[in-house]
Amino acid sequence: MNVRPFPARAPSPSTPQTSTDAFVPLGELLLGERNRGIELPSVLDLTAAITALAEGTEAKVLLPLGTTPLEYALVRSGSHLLVSCYDTSAAPEVFVVDRRLSIRALLDACAGAVADVARTSPDGTTQELYGRLAARAKGLVWLADQASVVRAVRRTGGCAESPPDGSPLVFGFAARIRPTHNTRTTMVRADVHAMLFPGELWAFVRGVRCLLLEGPILLAVQRMVSAVRALVDGWEGGRPASVRVTIDRFRFAARLDQQGQVTVTLGGGDGDAVSAAGLDLPSAVLPVLRLATDLLRTVWGVDRTQHRNLRLRTMRDEVRALRRLIRARTRATGFVNPDPDRLRWTDGPAAVRAPTPSAPPALRYGERWRVALDEVDAAATFFCGDRLIVGSGQRQ
Repeated sequence: MNVRPFPARAPSPSTPQTSTDAFVPLGELLLGERNRGIELPSVLDLTAAITALAEGTEAKVLLPLGTTPLEYALVRSGSHLLVSCYDTSAAPEVFVVDRRLSIRALLDACAGAVADVARTSPDGTTQELYGRLAARAKGLVWLADQASVVRAVRRTGGCAESPPDGSPLVFGFAARIRPTHNTRTTMVRADVHAMLFPGELWAFVRGVRCLLLEGPILLAVQRMVSAVRALVDGWEGGRPASVRVTIDRFRFAARLDQQGQVTVTLGGGDGDAVSAAGLDLPSAVLPVLRLATDLLRTVWGVDRTQHRNLRLRTMRDEVRALRRLIRARTRATGFVNPDPDRLRWTDGPAAVRAPTPSAPPALRYGERWRVALDEVDAAATFFCGDRLIVGSGQRQ
């Protein structure tokens, strides 16, 4: 998919601005009534982006704003556009995801906003240019592009059923990922929109299944990895730590006490929260890191172009770094013997010990002679055949 971010232009005194009355129908169409007050992109950039999508010259357009960390994503899907709006912070907040709108309705709304700018502008040249842009958007005719309708690919991962080995905490997911259908050159950038694919996330806490989230599951997993970082930092420093992640009704909370025991609490949907107490830190955080790894591999398996996504690569590097820290700390502190009875058996009386194969005899060396010399000069020590010549500062 050819993703090209349109430049977000900051308003200047010479640029005519759209009136509030013209922005109201356009904003409600893009974001819905409950998201009133969210800043909209420049009406010129928006009209140009929708026109390019309607004509088929672009398949996906990103519109970052210049004054706030917001971004709009417009994706062509047949005779409709999928509109998303979100912020681009480290922990993105999503306002609208894949709002399906008619191209004709969007072009008409943009034409009305541009015509309003033309009417209110005191400059005659600006009025003419904006009038032409409004007329082009109003009279644009496009062909329905069925090739632009990309079907989402459903993938599952993690644990689908209660683990038979009695693991206290495991995760599973089902994702619906829309692959890139256009393989033209894309930019290496932090594309948040590629992380907003829908899915389901669940967990088995001591055998009890808990549905955690229905929506953009990768954002939830990203925040869980950040919470794991805080726990690992407290574990390394020998101090207690407490973290909590909430997205709508999804909740992930973990508390590390002074003795190194972790309590994990998970909740989501309409069910009650489920907790697992008395876990060591690897048992509490490694399932989260395993979930993140499986989900990233699933995304890259469906859409290989996302290997260039800087946000996904940063998340992968963070997961690897946390695994290395836990592995190094676990090796330094020892291990848990899974079969203590076998150790007791080998330490019992000699009569009941299991026979062990004898080791081959080791090489041994015995002392044949010794000499004590004072002020030995190492630089004047030589082998001469079967003789050793040692230089000393004293006369012998």
